[in-house]
Amino acid sequence: IPLGYSPELLAYFNISHRHTKHISATLSGKYVDKMHTLWRVVPEPGQNDEDPSQGSRIGETIPAYSTLDMNMRVDQIFGLKWYAAFKVKNVLDIEIRYPTTTSNKWADLGTLGSGRAFILSVGHKF
Repeated sequence: IPLGYSPELLAYFNISHRHTKHISATLSGKYVDKMHTLWRVVPEPGQNDEDPSQGSRIGETIPAYSTLDMNMRVDQIFGLKWYAAFKVKNVLDIEIRYPTTTSNKWADLGTLGSGRAFILSVGHKF
């Protein structure tokens, strides 16, 4: 019986490019193979022994998915020690689902992950 909550294949990649000394861009991706939920063993009526073949998953298997993220960073804005970064997570707005658990069995199709997100950060190097 395949393990629950554990993809068989998990892969990441990063590609970075430094346009100038102070400007860089990154493209990163992730592949997560399908995931199963917990296998619950159900004893047969009148038996105390648990037979693993007499069980089932608590929810649906979650399909595999791939995501892409992009990030751009500018250092030393106006020649000062300020920086800014703009990130787009899940650029293609892929539907991400996580397998259900025993604490949320009502979500037998899985729970939704985050969709596309935009993050702007500004900071100062000390």
